[in-house]
Amino acid sequence: MEDLEQEGVNEELIEFAILESIQDAFKLRCSVPAYWKQPNSENFTKIMTAIDKGDVAALQVLSCCASAFRESDSRGWLPLHAAAALPKTEMLHVVLQGKRAPRDSAQR
Repeated sequence: MEDLEQEGVNEELIEFAILESIQDAFKLRCSVPAYWKQPNSENFTKIMTAIDKGDVAALQVLSCCASAFRESDSRGWLPLHAAAALPKTEMLHVVLQGKRAPRDSAQR
C-alpha cells in the first residue's frame, strides 16, 4: 500500500514540476527581452551539466546554490525544465529541493 501511495505522490510531484516549468518558461519569454539576458553563473553551468549527464550526486552537491536553479539558458529553460524532460525522477526531486533552498551557502 505504501508503494502505491509513494507512486501517487511521485506522479503528482512530477506533474506539478512540469506545470510549474511551463509557467516559468512562459513568464520568462514574455517578460525579459533576449538582449537583456545576463550571462549564466558557473554554478548554473555545473547544474545543467550534471542534469545532462544524469549525475544525481553532483546535482545534490550543488543543491545549496538556490539562485543558480532560478537561472535560465538561452532557450529560457530552467534546470527544472531540463530535469523534467528526463526519465530520472530522482533528478527532478533534487532540482525541486535546490529550487526551494533558502540561500546560497556555497557562494559565501
